[in-house]
Amino acid sequence: MNLVILLTVLLVLFLAFMHLLAPSRSKLQKASGKARNPYHAVSITSDGKCCDAAAAIEGKRYLSADAPTLPLKHCNEDFCHCRYLHFEDRRVPGSDRRLDYGITHDLYGAFGEVNRRKKPRGRRVSDKIVIHGS
Repeated sequence: MNLVILLTVLLVLFLAFMHLLAPSRSKLQKASGKARNPYHAVSITSDGKCCDAAAAIEGKRYLSADAPTLPLKHCNEDFCHCRYLHFEDRRVPGSDRRLDYGITHDLYGAFGEVNRRKKPRGRRVSDKIVIHGS
């Protein structure tokens, strides 16, 4: 009888110890999930008639965490036709905001600075992918 109790206690202790060492389900799901791109962006587009609220922001890119939820707060349509259009990042191709003229551009390098911006693309892996037509 004492042997059965001792084995039961040992089994319970072993299971409790294993439970403490095992990673939680949420940690396993996060580890196995796809790596999230911190620059993933969305814009709102409509396949049909869109409300005034959607028309005001149509085409504007938001980081996915900051995007407004659908249907929009001030949507006045009976059925919302809006949807998210997904992008790798918030930057729009060809929208480089650095000035390519002016005194700063003209004087750059006059004191020995080396231009580190010879390549038009950024340092992200996705920037190094050559897209036909760009």
